[in-house]
Amino acid sequence: MMAVSTRARVALVVLVGFLCLALTPHASAQSEQDRRDCFSSDSRNYEDPNFYDIGLAACERFIQSRRYSGKDLAYYVRQKANWLHRKKDYNGALREFGYAIELDPNHVESYDYRADVFLDLGQYDRAIDEYNKAIRVDPDYPAAYYSRGRALEKLGKLDDAVASYKLSLEVPSKNRIGDWAHTEARKRLQELGR
Repeated sequence: MMAVSTRARVALVVLVGFLCLALTPHASAQSEQDRRDCFSSDSRNYEDPNFYDIGLAACERFIQSRRYSGKDLAYYVRQKANWLHRKKDYNGALREFGYAIELDPNHVESYDYRADVFLDLGQYDRAIDEYNKAIRVDPDYPAAYYSRGRALEKLGKLDDAVASYKLSLEVPSKNRIGDWAHTEARKRLQELGR
């Protein structure tokens, strides 16, 4: 089951994606509603399983419209993967995150969220590999260090987990996702007495 803190991080990233895509000109009223539903501008929808299919269908309409390609399409595919992850369709989520990475290989969140799927599957080594890829894409992304620490902790590698949490805190926060990662890393270190 995905941790509440991961939900909050997903909501922040999705909101940023929504805001970027909301600036696209000439969108119809239905397109605007689909955009709100796909990116869940009301992040409470992430807590409502009854909304998951609505968000997923809205993203799929954008993907099937064939109006988008490359990085623009990757936003919708990445969000579709997030909804699949929420629905616990882990294979579908992994497939879509893989496609988003093909479309935009330098987008840190695709690796980070694919790692979250592996974490939920209990495939901790694979999760760590994906968090490491996220860190290579953007070494200044504190959330990947924090989440890698969670996976290391699951493997019983407490010293490595603590080191990863501390690295998260060493990376300056540039946004709310960074703030979230710092808060969670501090909390985890405190809980561990480190």
